[in-house]
Amino acid sequence: MPEPQITPILVLVIGFALIFDVTNGFHDAGNAVAAAIGTRVLTPGVAILMAAVMDFTGALLSTNVARTISSGLIQTSSVAQTVVLSAVLGAICWNLITWYFGIPSSSTHALIGGLVGAAMAAGDWAGILWNGLVFKVLIPMLTSPFIGAVLGLAVLAAFLICFRWMTRRQANAFFPRLQVLTAAVMALAHGMSDAQKSMGLITMALIVAGFIAPQAGQAAEIPLWVIVACAAAIGLGTAMGGRRIIKTMGNRIFRMEPVHGTAAQIAGAATIMTMAHLAMPVSTTHVITGGIFGVGMGKRARAVRWHVAGQMFLAWMLTVPGAGAVAAIVYAAIRLAGLK
Repeated sequence: MPEPQITPILVLVIGFALIFDVTNGFHDAGNAVAAAIGTRVLTPGVAILMAAVMDFTGALLSTNVARTISSGLIQTSSVAQTVVLSAVLGAICWNLITWYFGIPSSSTHALIGGLVGAAMAAGDWAGILWNGLVFKVLIPMLTSPFIGAVLGLAVLAAFLICFRWMTRRQANAFFPRLQVLTAAVMALAHGMSDAQKSMGLITMALIVAGFIAPQAGQAAEIPLWVIVACAAAIGLGTAMGGRRIIKTMGNRIFRMEPVHGTAAQIAGAATIMTMAHLAMPVSTTHVITGGIFGVGMGKRARAVRWHVAGQMFLAWMLTVPGAGAVAAIVYAAIRLAGLK
């Protein structure tokens, strides 16, 4: 185990990891509250404030995903701090690019793509844990939107059966109240999943620096100060809002009513919490978007704007290689600068 020491690059990793959490918060603010805003149940200001509080709370509840990021994707015994720094800088750049254009891409997969791209640029192919990457990241990445869509369709069908006795006026009074609750739960799930990415990254950096020594065959414990710092950062980012992406998520896919938004949020929260329990770092963006498309098909397949789906799918597929390429460029620049 290396002698623990605080180096400038360790400080940079921690600082930029927290900045990544802030960008994650405002980039993904639409995930939790877009449905509630799209149905006009909540105003953007109130919805984003509620999401910030619940994001912070959710980030304190679980560290399963953080353990996967810290030691389940890259061999910490071989990784260099420059790789970790390049990964988080690449992810931040990708988040800012997609946020600017209003593209609901995945902060999760931007960070993972950054890790893999930086490791490849460093020539550390053997240090990439391909089994973890495939089974913990790639397979869930491809399946989670479909799970969200199927659950969204199923929840909407259950609503239509169980509440068929309601008049339209009664439904329009009941479901907006229920949607406030489900939006809060969705934000809680977002915090349980997304804030843990930076927790895992900082923990990886602390392992490499020698401050944490994981026991053989076990994932490292996440320090309490790391948990609190990342929770605060993602809460701050969410409070800053992500109105460009909220517009895409809440309005462009299809015109929702409160019953549809509630069903999508229940499906999204259930999927994300289950995946977090299984230590799979899925994208909340992918899952809630799948849920929205599922309830849209339940309303009427032709009501869904499928060209928007095509644009979003393309953005999803580009995220891992795109963020990886940016991280590789950053790694090359760091090496040229002589930073170690």
